[in-house]
Amino acid sequence: MKCRKLSFMIIFISVLLAVYLQPIFYPIKTEINSQSNTIKLKQPRSQQNAENIAADIYAQMIGQDINTIREKLPKELQNVDTGYGYTEYLFANQHQHFDILTNHNGKIQELTVFGNKGKVGNHFHLGMDLEDLISQAVISSSLSIKMQDKEYQFELSEEDMNYRPFISYNNQVYAICYFHPITGKLFAIRYLDAHYLLKVAPYQLIKGQYETYDNENQLANWEALSVQKANYFLTLFSRLDEKKYQIDDSESASVANEALAQFEQSPEKVLSTARILQLKEMRTQRTEPFFTFTTDEMKHLTDSLQLENVRGIFLAPSIDCMDVALQLQTNPILHNKLTNNQAKVLSIAFHKQDMLVLILDVG
Repeated sequence: MKCRKLSFMIIFISVLLAVYLQPIFYPIKTEINSQSNTIKLKQPRSQQNAENIAADIYAQMIGQDINTIREKLPKELQNVDTGYGYTEYLFANQHQHFDILTNHNGKIQELTVFGNKGKVGNHFHLGMDLEDLISQAVISSSLSIKMQDKEYQFELSEEDMNYRPFISYNNQVYAICYFHPITGKLFAIRYLDAHYLLKVAPYQLIKGQYETYDNENQLANWEALSVQKANYFLTLFSRLDEKKYQIDDSESASVANEALAQFEQSPEKVLSTARILQLKEMRTQRTEPFFTFTTDEMKHLTDSLQLENVRGIFLAPSIDCMDVALQLQTNPILHNKLTNNQAKVLSIAFHKQDMLVLILDVG
């Protein structure tokens, strides 16, 4: 009897050891689902300091006279005044993509090339993946700029390295390369000088301060500019997203304008005191790259207007329409708000530095 009990205990303990030690000696192999909606790009090799490459034809356009360059480009589709000293021009390019020029005081400070395919400069083409880009240029996890005896340093996050890496050219021009969060393909390259880079603020600054938009046009008709910028933004976003978004032509078309106006008049109905202060500091001192509503704050705004089945995005500063459109494409959180259902009706409002997009959930 004792032998049976002893044998049973030995067998029982052996089974327990086998069960509990198996994961240690034989770890479970997991498989990654390749059908995920958002592609996790391979982490690129990063260098502390970016290597400058020879300026291509687009990098050489930065700083040039706007009228001279406009004459060389194909058909101009649309342009818009930002109200802050900058004018954006949209061109259809003969190489199956589009060009954006941003003009300030007669000089080009920014140029964006976007589309699904087409050669861009000497090294790149739209539709290439991150590995293709890395084979042509070294990308870095940080960017240092010295301008007017001041030093600035950007630090890129893992998300930035995957979706918005930058390239430095040998003529003090920088290019941000935008990769789509779903396809993983390059769909836009944005060329900028140092001043404009500090304004659009694509990355976190760890040294120095972002530049503010302080040259507001005091004589601007902001109501008219809001309509123009909304239509221009919709044109850009529809071409980027390849969906036929449209501004609702019913009574709800004015919903975003009404909501934004109400927020401007009574921000305390939407934001806490601390958040109102944060927004003011962002506008005057640019302590953060941009300000956006949380989900709860947006709900406060829509509830105050008794809106149902409406989601939205508030973003400031929203001076540069192309910058906003690219943020909505490559920021996973913002992009998801626009693409997680079949809604195609947008109500858009701009006022000075602020933008509100309401997504109307239609059946």
